Amino acid sequence: FYMSLNAKPDAIKTWIKFSQGTTNNDFPYATLSAVAFNGEYYQDPEPKEGDKSGPVVGGTAYTATDVSDVASRVSGKAQNKQITVTGWSELVVPFDYATYANNNAEAKAILITVSTNATPGKGSANDQVFLDDMELLYYANVTDIKYKGSSINGFNPDVKSYDMDYEVPSANDFAAIVEGVAATTICQIIQTENGYQAIVYAISADLATANAYVFNFINPAVTLEGVQFNSNQKWATWYDNQNLALPENVTAYVVEDIYNDVAQIRSIGYLPKNVGVLLYSETPASNVTALPYNGTTSSPYSLLEGSVKGMTVSNDCYLLYNNCFVLAQNSTLAPHRCYLSPFQDAPAAPSILRIGGSTITAITNIDASNNGKVRYYDLNGREVNENATGILIRRNADGTVTKIVK
Repeated sequence: FYMSLNAKPDAIKTWIKFSQGTTNNDFPYATLSAVAFNGEYYQDPEPKEGDKSGPVVGGTAYTATDVSDVASRVSGKAQNKQITVTGWSELVVPFDYATYANNNAEAKAILITVSTNATPGKGSANDQVFLDDMELLYYANVTDIKYKGSSINGFNPDVKSYDMDYEVPSANDFAAIVEGVAATTICQIIQTENGYQAIVYAISADLATANAYVFNFINPAVTLEGVQFNSNQKWATWYDNQNLALPENVTAYVVEDIYNDVAQIRSIGYLPKNVGVLLYSETPASNVTALPYNGTTSSPYSLLEGSVKGMTVSNDCYLLYNNCFVLAQNSTLAPHRCYLSPFQDAPAAPSILRIGGSTITAITNIDASNNGKVRYYDLNGREVNENATGILIRRNADGTVTKIVK
């Protein structure tokens, strides 16, 4: 009268209907008992010393050792001995394994008994117990998940996805606290395009339930929109509303002064927020990224002005083209870019500004003559005819320079 088990159940559930043929207020309860044991001989009720029933040849009475042996085979019990007279109702009885933990008995078999009276021999004629839809329950309910020994901040079993501070996670970093005595937990690490995902699974012993929780370790690197370097373009401007660390192979500068036709620059150790900076690199890169900067900060002075969203500059200003600043009029500034205003008291603003000790390698033949002819240049500094299309630099007859789009 038993069934084999492959794993410890958490509870037994059934629909039950109990009625007494004769009302018995002294012994009013029916009972349900489910015992998980190690597969050796077991009986319910358990034998008492001197009993002559059981697997003893010749009806020899049980000894104290026999009684102890039978009891030691129990792994856990789910018992309700106070089932009252009722119509159809659902009954869930949890298994108690803690009480029998010292037995160290595996749950290889289960014996289920149902009686119309919790006290043997005290029932009456025509007592009835009906059962339907009996099943064993195996849980996989996650109550907490720890990362590196600490509970996940704000963990809620109903919330399945969490964003974590960026780092490279390991499966061993996670530990799930699960309501399910035989449930299995697994952690899977997946590398994604922008970081890592750790997925913690809690799987019930009957494989019918699997709860999954996703932890996103997103690389917070910021793409410096539009910044790229090549053999002809080694400088770029940048303006942002957050502090960023220096990208790999990139140095940064602020513009502190304009002296004659040179923009005087000073190097800085990171990209400060709300400060226009110059970026320099001799390493070609079409996609430049930077991590948030968490070191010591300051607000360095810079003549470069910029905008996160982009803006229109109606007055004369210097814009960076290739490796120098070119004086332009009525310019549209792209997002995260900077411009340089000429000093108001300067007698005449030069058409081109060199950067620090750099050498102008393009657009070097634009001069400030008042009677020169109109010339057009592309963004690489090459002279083109007036019918060319795209973003062009027009050198006017009076020596001023205007950016145009055709």
